[in-house]
Amino acid sequence: MFSVPVPRRCPGLGVLVPAIRLPRDYARVDHFRRLAADGVAGFLVFGGERDLMPALLAGLRQAARRPLLFMMDAERGVGQQVEGCLDLPPLLAVGATLSEERAYEHGRATALEARALGINMLLAPVADVLSHATNPIIGNRSFGANPETVASLTAAWISGAQDQGVLACAKHFPGHGDTSVDSHEGLPIVVADRETLDVRELVPFRAAVRAGVGAIMTAHVAYPALDPLPRLPASLSAHILQDVLRGELGFGGLIVSDALVMAGLLDSGEGPEPLSGAEAALRCISAGCDLLLYPDDAYVTAAALEEAHTAGHIDLQAIDGRLGLTLADLIVESREPQKLAADHLYDAYGLARDGITVIRDELPLLPLSVRPGDNVMALLIDDDNEPGREHAMRAAGHGFPAGFARVTDWDGDRNGPLVSLVDEAALVVLAVACAQRAWKGRPGLKPSLRDLVGHVIERAEGRVVCLLLASPGVIADVRPQPRTLIAAWGDAPVSVRAALDVLLSGSPMRGLDPAPETAA
Repeated sequence: MFSVPVPRRCPGLGVLVPAIRLPRDYARVDHFRRLAADGVAGFLVFGGERDLMPALLAGLRQAARRPLLFMMDAERGVGQQVEGCLDLPPLLAVGATLSEERAYEHGRATALEARALGINMLLAPVADVLSHATNPIIGNRSFGANPETVASLTAAWISGAQDQGVLACAKHFPGHGDTSVDSHEGLPIVVADRETLDVRELVPFRAAVRAGVGAIMTAHVAYPALDPLPRLPASLSAHILQDVLRGELGFGGLIVSDALVMAGLLDSGEGPEPLSGAEAALRCISAGCDLLLYPDDAYVTAAALEEAHTAGHIDLQAIDGRLGLTLADLIVESREPQKLAADHLYDAYGLARDGITVIRDELPLLPLSVRPGDNVMALLIDDDNEPGREHAMRAAGHGFPAGFARVTDWDGDRNGPLVSLVDEAALVVLAVACAQRAWKGRPGLKPSLRDLVGHVIERAEGRVVCLLLASPGVIADVRPQPRTLIAAWGDAPVSVRAALDVLLSGSPMRGLDPAPETAA
């Protein structure tokens, strides 16, 4: 049994949510116990293993001697972070079903598994409207491009999660869907007028508030129509957070900043130098944030906040009271925990299957009529070099007599062995996987893979079916465009299996394109 540190109770820590990155931070457990004992609001947990996490979080709770928030980015289920947990299709696949029931079950299954680990707050759902085709960071994380659809599915997801005693956090207010810059790398600016923002970006957040969402995350994105100050992200705008979110939308829950380490926040200072983490934290609190995610140095940041509180510039006690009420409500209103059942695995497959969508079929080639032994080839374009994607395709149980290849880069050889396999195949299943990732810096494929996809389509035009394990924006700049294109929307193993089952059996594809305005 470890010894509990003697708490120092640093008031400034009470608004901070440091990050724990596993397995790396297993070696720093004493540091996190000290933060818990000294009064930190909670922790944002990345990674980990299903069997180890409950004990780790229980130890931190014991060190704190009071309730803590344990947060997790789990937009695609807890398996997005934790090894051994359920990896669900992305929200864009839910959008393709237009089903509030599917959205509710997605949120419910995520919350059930999160709560079993000790996680009591999910940084989900994404309530952004995907209105920009080549958005480099949102993509299939959104429910889609229609504001009303995004609103109804956002509300259903929130209900599914919070009915299981886990707080949801809608993000990124007032909307990150109409951006061409990743806010991890720079400050995006949404130039839409106020009328457009009212009928597009704000619609899902109004629905989230009506659904009783426990928290809303701010965007490190500037909106001149809402706050005319140049280069001022929403996270630093008192008008956006207090007048619009609190006042106009009537939100009474926790306002949570996006990560303090992101360039979209730090590069928004008036001078040539970026804001320090402590400066950014102070300005976020002054603007109306209650909790600050991912400070680079929690103790340095806390000291700056305490100094400002003593000087009367901010009120940490008011924030502590709001946090205390939220945690008390969470404990009192939570029902008895339930277990994740086999039904949830079937539901995940059903969601993946029902979301498979024909984007176009100009020749047409669909439905396919493939028999065992037919000369079918599979070519997996893997922009992120994740071997698990190949494992998922092979584990789906469909043989590819003409060959299978996973390609992470291409040397441009237009007459090499890979192209020869394409030439010899009667049918090429061209699967494209490309994740939207922080600091990736681009929405689509790297140039060599973009060229390969275009070359395969050109070479085998009447024999190629392009299977998107992503959102359509990732191939927006591919030329020529595939004439037969279907979307599974994500690369979760359950999505891959369902897509191959439906495609190669010639079964009907029931999904509706949730982002037609953004399609290439």
